[in-house]
This record gives sequence, structure tokens and C-alpha cells, in this order.
Amino acid sequence: MSLIVHAADLHFGANDPLVLRIAADFITDLAPDAVAIAGDLTQSGHAREFKAARDWINALARPAIVVPGNHDVPKLNLAKRVAAPFDRFARYFGDLMQPLRVGPVSLLPLNTARGWQARPNWAEGVVWMGDMDAALAHEHALGQWPFIVCHHPFDTPQDAPMRTDTKRGARASARLADEGGAVLLTGHVHTPHVQEITHRGGAYLALSAGTLSRRTRGQPESLNVLRIDGDTLTARIHNWNGAAFAPSPEFRLWLHLTDPAKRTSRPWPDRNRPCAPSSGLLASCT
Repeated sequence: MSLIVHAADLHFGANDPLVLRIAADFITDLAPDAVAIAGDLTQSGHAREFKAARDWINALARPAIVVPGNHDVPKLNLAKRVAAPFDRFARYFGDLMQPLRVGPVSLLPLNTARGWQARPNWAEGVVWMGDMDAALAHEHALGQWPFIVCHHPFDTPQDAPMRTDTKRGARASARLADEGGAVLLTGHVHTPHVQEITHRGGAYLALSAGTLSRRTRGQPESLNVLRIDGDTLTARIHNWNGAAFAPSPEFRLWLHLTDPAKRTSRPWPDRNRPCAPSSGLLASCT
């Protein structure tokens, strides 16, 4: 069995020290095989914020993969934000923006953030298809199950409090659906979501992590825990209740993880399994 903790939007500089301390204790006690941080480690891209974020991740003492978000650029220095937006991120986290193998899974980094764009809201995401194809090619070479880690959802999560407009998001979403049962780990919207995304008969699982900062949007701080056991992926959101991170109902997905040739975006029926879905990728389990 393999465990992955998925978190996002730590926003050091606008963080709640208590929430981050209890989150660190929760992760340490869980001892996951990997931690995936899907962007916005800082509030304004200051060096002191990056250092605090790196110290927090180092203290977890777990393998980690980290990608930047739109807040991880020098917010107040326009020249650097245009010319070298990710220099500071790379200085603190470049070594963690690398593919990470966890059992049958490859966690694959993808940078969807930009320092500026020729549109009013430069904080929206952008997908370079060449970067995505390169990440998936790495997974294919290893024969692993692809988990893309990036900051921006390709499609707006259902019932999210904010709309997203990721450039080439529809193309990237269709490309990921073609993989058959891939997983997308994101942040940005500050609320947790677990959703099946379908395109042209294919599908993938999209998980958005909530925030661990004070910048909540109608829901408490949260993080996700993914458990891979045999051919079963279980995703569970853990919400902050003022004292601890309490688990929500589970979402389960079944795939042929051990045989990539049989990997499919649709489950096979098995009534002996609890919560087995009758259609689609997901089953919600209490």
C-alpha cells in the first residue's frame, strides 16, 4: 500500500500557524510515501516566505514534489516577474520539482503558472502541451500510472466558488482523458473537490486540494489523502474542524494498476467490493 498527501495553497505570509502546525503533525503521524504540494507556497513570492515554506516541508521528512503557483512569483517586482518569474522558486524548490515514483504511480510536475500574460488576469493558468507530453512520456517509459501535479485545474471544478480560465485547459483535459484513468492533482480554487472529467469516451480523476492558509473561500482549511492499495485508489478529503483534520467520506477508483496494458478509464463490475460503482470512475463511500 502507498500513501500520498496532496495539499496546496499554503500561502506563507498569509498562513495560520496553528493550522500548519497541526497539518505537519497529521502528515508526520501518517508517514505517507510522498507529499504533493500543488502550488502557491507563498503569498507574495518573498524570500522569507519561500524559506518558511521550505522549512515546513523539510520538517515533514517525507519525499516531496512541489510545483509553483501564480503567487510564487515576485508580486511587487514587475521586471523580475516578467524576466525571471521562477528564479526564486527554483532556488528554494527546484530540487523538488522532479518526477517522483510512489509504488505503481509516477507523480509528474507541470508548471501552469506564469509571471505575466497578455490578458487582464495574469494569475490564470496556462498549459504548454509540449511540457505535458514530456511529463507523460516519462511515465510511459516507466510503465507507471500518471498523476500530474500542477496548480491550476484544467476545467473549473464542479461547485467551485471561483471560475478558472486555464489557457489550453480543454486540450490538456482531453489529452489526459486519453491516458485512461490518469489523475490530476491541483489547487488554486482554495476548496477541495473530487471529480471525474470525461472527454470523448475517456476519463480522468481530478482532485483539487483546499487551502492551508487563512485565505479560505466558504470552506475550512483542508488536505487530501490518497491511498493506493492493489488496484484501488481511495481519495479522502480531511477538513480542519478547529482542532484537527477530520476525514470526509471516501471516493474510490478501480484500475488495472499492475498491468498497464489493461489500464482503462472505466471500472469493471465487482459486487464483492464495498461501494463498487455501477458506472463512471467514482464511488462515494461513507
